[in-house]
Amino acid sequence: MADDYELGKRIVALGREARISEVVVETFVPPYTLRQYFAHQLRWARGVRDARPGGYVGLLFTFGWQWAALALIASAGADWAWGLAAIAVFLRLMNAWVVGTGALNDRQVMRFLPLIPLRDIAGILIWLASFAGNTITWRGERYRLKHGKLSPAT
Repeated sequence: MADDYELGKRIVALGREARISEVVVETFVPPYTLRQYFAHQLRWARGVRDARPGGYVGLLFTFGWQWAALALIASAGADWAWGLAAIAVFLRLMNAWVVGTGALNDRQVMRFLPLIPLRDIAGILIWLASFAGNTITWRGERYRLKHGKLSPAT
């Protein structure tokens, strides 16, 4: 399922070096329904979870502004928590802008920047849902994913 990861892992296991490409591969996102979007994201998330379970669990610590929002709620709106939340949101948006414009040369970043919080919320929901099973839908078929291998789900 996660062929790029598996290939890199096997190359390293042979004592060779795996590198990240210096070339940015252009791609496009086909028109999705909301259901198709979540199915695609869930398939990807479960593939990453299967390939690197420890690192995938560690993604919990990358949800910066969401933790800051929880701190804001838990502190009953304390001034320090508002400051923390503002900094976290600012850093998240700056991260998206810098990567989008600098690394990817994407001219549409500013247009879609306000959608980042919605995508991040969807990301948390998908991350949580990825732990609820090991089946995926790929090209209209359901499969069970285990140790990088797919088998038909019954």
